[in-house]
Amino acid sequence: MTQAQQRRFYFPAWNAAVKARWVRDQGAMLPRPGAVPNEFADQVMGIAEFRARKRQAVVNAEDLRHACHVLALGRDLSSYDLSNWQTDKVVALFELLVDKENISARMRWDSPDLDAARRLEWSIARVGFPEAYIASISLGKFGTRAWKSLNAPQLRQLLVTLKNRAGARKAFDQLAGDPF
Repeated sequence: MTQAQQRRFYFPAWNAAVKARWVRDQGAMLPRPGAVPNEFADQVMGIAEFRARKRQAVVNAEDLRHACHVLALGRDLSSYDLSNWQTDKVVALFELLVDKENISARMRWDSPDLDAARRLEWSIARVGFPEAYIASISLGKFGTRAWKSLNAPQLRQLLVTLKNRAGARKAFDQLAGDPF
């Protein structure tokens, strides 16, 4: 994921979370009156309050956003330094702040490998081999033709195998087309 793609994914989710959970009052971010109780929002606010106390200031939007990073990742990181899986985890939290009943976000929160598997499936489908060939490689390596049901580490292995074979095929094609 490029940095631009990450920004188009991360910040809209963050803005939706802010709109659903908090209101700005003279520079301070306060819980939105009437918002549905949400254990994630309570945890984020607690971390943000601790962060603001260290600065001897009121909770601001940056405190809340970085508190989300701490809750999701166990430590604070700049949004510029997040890996793809870290971005996925933080965005899942943003979505849970909007709606704690969001099943997709909850599944991604509880099983971060789901997003990795989705990205790997996308990459595998774009290596350039027919579906039947991918299924036959999967059968040989993992005992199943249903390659889309493999877990993330298995999908990673399958992707490496397919890329290696694509590279070998390209090298062979170049040699076969060159008479010298």
